[in-house]
Parts: sequence; C-alpha cells; structure tokens
Amino acid sequence: MEIIEFENKKKYTEKHKRKYTKFADFYDKLIYKAPAYRRWLEKTLAYITGKRILEVAFGTGYLMSRYANRYEVFGLDNNEAMRDITANRLKALGLSAELAIGDVEQIPYQNGFFDCVLCTFGFSNFPDGPAALKEMLRVIKPGGRLIMLDMNYPKKFHVVANFLILFYKSECIIRDISGIFDSFKLTYSDMEIGGFGTVHLYIVDK
Repeated sequence: MEIIEFENKKKYTEKHKRKYTKFADFYDKLIYKAPAYRRWLEKTLAYITGKRILEVAFGTGYLMSRYANRYEVFGLDNNEAMRDITANRLKALGLSAELAIGDVEQIPYQNGFFDCVLCTFGFSNFPDGPAALKEMLRVIKPGGRLIMLDMNYPKKFHVVANFLILFYKSECIIRDISGIFDSFKLTYSDMEIGGFGTVHLYIVDK
C-alpha cells in the first residue's frame, strides 16, 4: 500500500490551511447535513477514557461539543478559522475547552499529560504521519489511549470502496495506518465502521 510523506511539510501544511480557512463555514454546515459523517464521529465517544482529553485537528468542534461537558478538554488545530467556530460553538452551549493553535508534530504539552488523545479525519491530512503519531503518543500517559478515526483501504475488496478511495486521494493522503501502527509495535484494534469499509476506527492502548 502506498504511504506518502512530504518533504516540504510547511508548503503542504500552508496549502491545506488556506483551503480549510476558505471553506470553514461551509464545512461546518456540511457536518449537519451529513448524518452518516456525524454517526462515524460519535462512535468514538464510547471509547474515551480518563479525565484529561486532547483532541487533535478538532475542526469546527462538532465532536468536542458532544463530550466537553464530561471531561477536562484541550484542543489543538492549526487553523484559526476552525478554532474560532469551535470556540463560539462551545460558548453558545455553555461548554469550555482550552483551544490552542499549533503543529501536531510539536504538541505544546509535556510527556504523558493526557489520559486520551482523539484524532478524527486528521491523520490523512498531516504531512508526516509517523512524526504526528510519535508526538501524539508522547503526550499520552502510560495506560492511556489514542482514538483515531480516519480513511483507509478496506480489508476486503469492494467496487464502491475503490471509487471512494480514489475520491479521498484527490483531497488527502491515504496511508496504511495499521502498517504504521505495526511499525511502532502498538497494541490496537481496527474496526471498519462505514464507507463500505473505508472508514476505520482505531483504538490504541498505550
């Protein structure tokens, strides 16, 4: 399977940042018109553990708004427009979280600071998957958990899935996430939860 990592990370990141800044409001509205997408996001909720949670690449905050009343919540994203929509959403709901702008390869928290790190549909947009994974694992305490929801190849061939993969590749990076986890010698589960097997929910226990 193809794994693509970008040497010019800054150029790649800035390109995607401009795209998501331009479409932040549209993306936020789209979530509410896509029930399947919301269901995929919400399937992560049952696996959150501990008290202190970091959501990486939190987007416009739909998922965060579903759990922020139950945990001490932190968020990291590199897009100010997305951050502002999230902040306004949480404030309107009477919820709070510490939202930071930053780079997933340089998470501004100490080792083992979080009980759980959550990343949904972000890994396929990071310019360097292994570097991002290493940093997310760094800030999870021993016995903590990484929850990752993203697109990947289906375990079994499906015609529709192949077309979906081609579509995904036009917008983001399809990585062999299980292969990357194996290279880190991680203990994890891999569940296909939608998209004809192209949407995977990974639970990594550290």
